Amino acid sequence: MNFYISYSQADEYAKLQITRALEKAGHSVSGTLYGVSMVDYDRAMDTQIRSVLAADAVIALLSPAAVRDENLEMDCETALRSDIPIWAVVVSGGQAIENVPLPRLIRGKCEVCDVRGEVDEVVAILSQYFVAVGLAFGNNGAIERECYGQAIDIDPNNPNPYNLRGCVYDKQKMPDEAIADFSAAIRLNPSYIEAYANRARQYRMMQKYDLALADCAAALRLDPTHRMAYIIRGNIEIELGQYVEAVRDFDAALVIDPQDAMSYANRGHTKCLL
Repeated sequence: MNFYISYSQADEYAKLQITRALEKAGHSVSGTLYGVSMVDYDRAMDTQIRSVLAADAVIALLSPAAVRDENLEMDCETALRSDIPIWAVVVSGGQAIENVPLPRLIRGKCEVCDVRGEVDEVVAILSQYFVAVGLAFGNNGAIERECYGQAIDIDPNNPNPYNLRGCVYDKQKMPDEAIADFSAAIRLNPSYIEAYANRARQYRMMQKYDLALADCAAALRLDPTHRMAYIIRGNIEIELGQYVEAVRDFDAALVIDPQDAMSYANRGHTKCLL
């Protein structure tokens, strides 16, 4: 992706950190122009506007130094007019976004963070941003998948976007891809309960019952109150003809949530089979 970073000259260090993080992940980065002589002013401003319009997203670094920064205002207004997404990042010690006096320039998801740390910290922040954008596009699987892919490209060690992308593959009936992503999430975080349950559901649909039961057991070892693991295992037990065990699992799910209509229906169906 092509990012444009808009910032006050006083926030050069923060801009450098984010640029390094994005380039490390294979993205291209451009930024606000400074030190422009009056002779070249018009040409430089035209170049700046074209750079904003060519970007997939604008990252606006907000700090007290940016309050009256004309370059930053022009960048954000250009992006807003062209419906280019803006990510506003507070770079002055992690203060609340509402304390930064440029709220009218903010559009979409705004992260509150201090980017004066190491590059790896900035990478994690940017990865979280793409996860947030993906969740916001939950009704568009293609965009959602692309955003989670961007989060993974920026921070391959973050298990969360793998699990979320696996859920998109699940909705799109792509079980092999879903299992690969859930497995990656589990490999990065062996205590990732949701990924175990999600992978168990995929294995069940593929009739790989031993693998599905093993994942349900792993999820329940980590959290004995994980309702969905009981439900998935109960449905597997129905398909295996283990009706007594299935009733027991639906009972356990109802202890956790007595208002769970799905578990009542599943238990009733199983008792009919009995």
